Amino acid sequence: MTLYLVEDDRQERTKEEVSEILERIATLASKSQGELIEALIGETEGRLFLIIKAIDRASLEQVLENAGLGWQLIKEMRLIGQDLATVRERKDKANYLVQWNLSFYAFKLH
Repeated sequence: MTLYLVEDDRQERTKEEVSEILERIATLASKSQGELIEALIGETEGRLFLIIKAIDRASLEQVLENAGLGWQLIKEMRLIGQDLATVRERKDKANYLVQWNLSFYAFKLH
């Protein structure tokens, strides 16, 4: 199982819409042997940032599609300084670091 960081592609949602999406993702992830670990809402842009455990990227993408959530970014990540069991125990207090590899590409404009 791998942990993934997901950034969605929408900016505005009501609290009810966010709750419904997160419930769908949690249910669908569980059915595919995965788990929604954490969900954060960006204040400035209103975007969702999710940490999801999944078998592989393809199964994660299927969960997101079935939940009706588009994405702008999906990256493999790992926890630093905490294990997943500790993060689950402290779900109400974000107190851990994550690391992911963001690939940057240079494009030449003509």
